[in-house]
Amino acid sequence: QRWGRTRIGNKSLEGTVGFFASAMMAGMLLQGFWPGLSLVTFSLGALAGAVVELLPLNVDDNLPLPLTAGLAMEISIKFLG
Repeated sequence: QRWGRTRIGNKSLEGTVGFFASAMMAGMLLQGFWPGLSLVTFSLGALAGAVVELLPLNVDDNLPLPLTAGLAMEISIKFLG
């Protein structure tokens, strides 16, 4: 196995870093369509999503992950501008 050797529970650190990196790239692309999207806002959303992805949830993370990331971004917009 070449990737995913560093285990955190049943998840891999490499997978979490990959998720964070791809979420950051998506945020950078979305800035072109949504000029008000700040680096801090999408970084916090990516970080929140990466944390949820890493958690050993007993449910499919396809629902809690975007909800948590979206909530983190909304809180960022509300309190940080």
